[in-house]
Amino acid sequence: MKHIQVTERDREIFRYVGQRGLATTQTIHQTFWDGRTLQTAQDRLTQLTKGGYLRTATTDARGRAEQIYWLSRKATQLFSAAERASFVKGNPTQAEIGHVLTTSEVIEKLKGKYQVSHFVHERALKGELKRGASTVLADARAELDGIDYLIEIDSPHYTGQRLRRKGAGFGKAGKPTLWVVGGQARLHTVSQSVAGYANIQVVLLGEL
Repeated sequence: MKHIQVTERDREIFRYVGQRGLATTQTIHQTFWDGRTLQTAQDRLTQLTKGGYLRTATTDARGRAEQIYWLSRKATQLFSAAERASFVKGNPTQAEIGHVLTTSEVIEKLKGKYQVSHFVHERALKGELKRGASTVLADARAELDGIDYLIEIDSPHYTGQRLRRKGAGFGKAGKPTLWVVGGQARLHTVSQSVAGYANIQVVLLGEL
């Protein structure tokens, strides 16, 4: 593997990817090289991959070709044990990829409206659920303007009784919840289903 000097920006990229599990070339470019060319970002990501810090693949999980990156063990070793424990490690499964990318996209869009901090990914929330520290599984949790929110990314497969159960779970948990939907029809359907729960806010992805 080629030896490269890891910069502070590289470490922030590793932290960003580790917290999410994976990220696309486009989102890394927008986050860390805003105003610079995509090729500038791509060149550095290629160097980090050749240096053994990142793993990469091309996916069509969202119906279009996207290059994705995730952390190698070499990258995680640059962080403390406590921080490493918060990262999503290992190769993403095919079933996870599209959902993880969409969740990450939502978090990035939220940054345009809120001060976003303390992002927690779905795998960590699953761990909390197993330990009894949580009563409902969301796609992410993040602090938005100082308030802790659960983030739920809508699935069109949630219909009827399943949708009502999902809404009731978040409603009874009582935590501020953003339920992000992809279109006006789903906005109407989900809003009706959770109308009795004041802690749930249903929002359109396109309006974030």
